[in-house]
Amino acid sequence: MRMGWQCGVAGLGLILTGLVSAAGLPSLQPGQWYEVPGSDLLQVAPSPRPPGNIVNVMRAWSGGAFDSRRDRLLVWGGGHADYGGNELYAFSLASLSWQRLTDPSFLASNYDFAAHGWINGSDTYPDGRPASRHTYAGLAYLASPFDLLFANSGSVYRNGNSKRSTWLFDLASGSHAWHRKSPKPGTAYEGVVAAYDPVGRKVWVQSHYHLYSYDLATDRWQTRSAYLSSSGCGGSLPHYMNGAIDPDHRIFLLIGAGCAFYYDISGNGNLVRHQLGGTGDSSVKNGVAPGLAYDSQAGVFLAWNGGTSVYSIDLRGSTPVWTRHSGQGANPGAPAANGTYGRFQYSPASNLLVLVNDVASNVFLYRFSSGSGTGGASLPAPPAAPAKPSVQITPVIP
Repeated sequence: MRMGWQCGVAGLGLILTGLVSAAGLPSLQPGQWYEVPGSDLLQVAPSPRPPGNIVNVMRAWSGGAFDSRRDRLLVWGGGHADYGGNELYAFSLASLSWQRLTDPSFLASNYDFAAHGWINGSDTYPDGRPASRHTYAGLAYLASPFDLLFANSGSVYRNGNSKRSTWLFDLASGSHAWHRKSPKPGTAYEGVVAAYDPVGRKVWVQSHYHLYSYDLATDRWQTRSAYLSSSGCGGSLPHYMNGAIDPDHRIFLLIGAGCAFYYDISGNGNLVRHQLGGTGDSSVKNGVAPGLAYDSQAGVFLAWNGGTSVYSIDLRGSTPVWTRHSGQGANPGAPAANGTYGRFQYSPASNLLVLVNDVASNVFLYRFSSGSGTGGASLPAPPAAPAKPSVQITPVIP
């Protein structure tokens, strides 16, 4: 159908307990927000902590991806001079709880890097795992048949060096291992926008001056656009933007920093970047990397940039339609100053949007349209706020 418009440590087991509530939680109605009690990420943070401030897992230009097989939000971030930990986190919609999937490569704030052969700004730590980094919108979940977390580029700990590297985190085998793959072509650039197309089985990456596709089956990158001017939307802006793919119509949409554009990814060879116009309230695109996800049940893109309002972007007609929807219930508040990126995601199984703004804040859920999703179940009972565990972890040092 063509559009009619042009424009680690797997066994850590730190799952929070105390999920039983006598009252339970009814299914959310369309337009309702819900704040999950006692759902801050700090409850599963490592102790002692790596150097820097753990709040920068999210605040320092970092995002996430959605693991649709396990119905959970994955979060990974830090980097530059902000945070040295490279641990990976997941928030489960089945249990409404966080889990730390891996330990950080090191913990002591006075860790002697030089003694272990680590060079400031290296892409890897001494144990061979990727160094902590600002992840921007460079994370994507590669669904069936791969079941992997994809990560590209970033600004690494501690000097902020930009990287072209590609990393895959194995979610399928239980090994929870990181694997380094072929780097993105072109110049190293810290912020990219990545999204996975399950139809073409490729990851699409908007970088500084080009669009690229990555084929996991062949570990091969391909340049998919002509040189993009640094003026206006695109070229110089991807680190302030976020993106998502509509696999039904094969559209890769990117918004942020006052811009909105898309690619038709069904084509071959070099693709053309189209500016996205349309009617309605498009103010959400002015945000710094606003949340953006594709709602497969409603058939529209959904965007968020603070408060209870959610914006739909409907590309199914001859003219794109932007609509602001005033939400009800809990208020998620202001977005993180340095961007939401991939921490606003859609769950097909639950027909819910999941959002997290800060490691010290609760997780929020939102339902845009009626229906319980492909999983067919209503939300589980809200958890009681558990005591914060004190976890002692042995540093992973070769």
